[in-house]
Amino acid sequence: MKLLIVFISIFFDVLLCNMFKFSTYNISYFFPMLTITSIVYISNFYTNQNRKNYYMITLLCAIIYDTLTINNLLITLTLFETVAFLNIKLKKKFNNNLFNNILRLILSIFIYDLLFIFLLFIVKYQNINFGLLLYKFSHSLILNIVYFSIMFLVLKKRKA
Repeated sequence: MKLLIVFISIFFDVLLCNMFKFSTYNISYFFPMLTITSIVYISNFYTNQNRKNYYMITLLCAIIYDTLTINNLLITLTLFETVAFLNIKLKKKFNNNLFNNILRLILSIFIYDLLFIFLLFIVKYQNINFGLLLYKFSHSLILNIVYFSIMFLVLKKRKA
């Protein structure tokens, strides 16, 4: 089920990015980061003992996502594995409820965006400023929080 969640999220990510053709300064309020959202969500299925499986799924997810979108494997692997590591650490601190999971999602998106902007700055890709970071971060929250909430509520384990 975890792989299915990740593959569906990658599919929707690629579909939405290709449909709307986002540019650096023209980002919709529904900017998709659904793959990151699914990485945050599936971290709930892993404990400290089997976290290696979580990191492997994140690695596979990063490779597939990079192949379909960014084509810069080193940056994608760094970002995805950092988000995965962050989620395993934060999961220990927070209870597993919708509010705390959305908080982890917001932190993950912010860290992802911050690291992405920082890595672009290091390789001198383009002139990046803090305003761009806040702009992208604020425009990616709505869709991803709604997507996460739907996943959390629909796929929640039901008691018999």
